Amino acid sequence: MARLEVAMADRKQAEEEQQKKEKIKCIQKRSLEKGLLQQPVKEKEVQALQQKQEEEGLLNILRNQVAVVAEFDPVRIMNDTEASKAILGTSADEAFVLQRPLF
Repeated sequence: MARLEVAMADRKQAEEEQQKKEKIKCIQKRSLEKGLLQQPVKEKEVQALQQKQEEEGLLNILRNQVAVVAEFDPVRIMNDTEASKAILGTSADEAFVLQRPLF
C-alpha cells in the first residue's frame, strides 16, 4: 500500500512537471508571437512617420508657392476697386473729367 501511494505521488509529480513544461512552452510561444507581432507594428509606425514627414515637406513646399506676398499700401486700400467703379458706372477718366472746371 505504501508503494502504491509512493507510485501515485511520483506519477502525480511527473504530471505536474509535464504541465509546467507545457505552460512554459506556451508562454514562450506567446512571447515570441507578441514579439513578432510587435515588430511589424513598429515598422508600420516608422513608415507612417516617414510618410507624414514627406507629406509635411510637400505641404510646406506648396505653402511657399502659394504664399501671399503683398506689401502694405494704405493708399491702395482706401482707393475704390475696379469692380466698385464698374458697379457705380464711373471710371477713373470720368471722375477726372468731372473735376475739371466747366468754363
